[in-house]
Amino acid sequence: MTRRDQKKLVKIIVALALVSLGTFHQLNNKSSNLDTSQIGYYDVVSVADGDTITVDMEGKKERVRFIGVDTPEIYHGGDTAPSECYGDKATAFTEAAIDNKRVKLVADEKGSNRDKYGRLLRYVYNYQNMSIDETLVSEGYGFAMDGFSYTKKQEYLDLMKDAEDGRKGLWAICQIDRSKGYPEVAN
Repeated sequence: MTRRDQKKLVKIIVALALVSLGTFHQLNNKSSNLDTSQIGYYDVVSVADGDTITVDMEGKKERVRFIGVDTPEIYHGGDTAPSECYGDKATAFTEAAIDNKRVKLVADEKGSNRDKYGRLLRYVYNYQNMSIDETLVSEGYGFAMDGFSYTKKQEYLDLMKDAEDGRKGLWAICQIDRSKGYPEVAN
């Protein structure tokens, strides 16, 4: 074998090794290639409560927490605590707004991509392009969150103040506790 043939053989072996390594890496990391930071439209798999849903993202189930909104908790089969005041109404609103259709998820450039429980943090829009997050706050189904930074924070705080002043939703019938520095439903 000539020196020229040896160089060609080495180049072919290196090229094959690189192609094989790239293919292995692609197959091995298929699920991590899912870009959850982009705006996307996804099928809703389930509604956990007023501010949390599960969607199908290219075959992977992802729990999504609505950005800037906190709705009262609902009773789940294994829980011993009763649902909080207005929790069932907030969940029913979210279910009706989504109506088993696709939702648009939008990340916030200011905030984190995930919360401490690993849920995606997103603004959620229904098939009619209604902001479910915003409507939950403006109609009194939940509270605007103030403990972290997000783009629509001041807008949501203003909507919550208007809902409170107008005694909409939970503001009309629930006892509100502010002892921790933020509003929550008192049980």
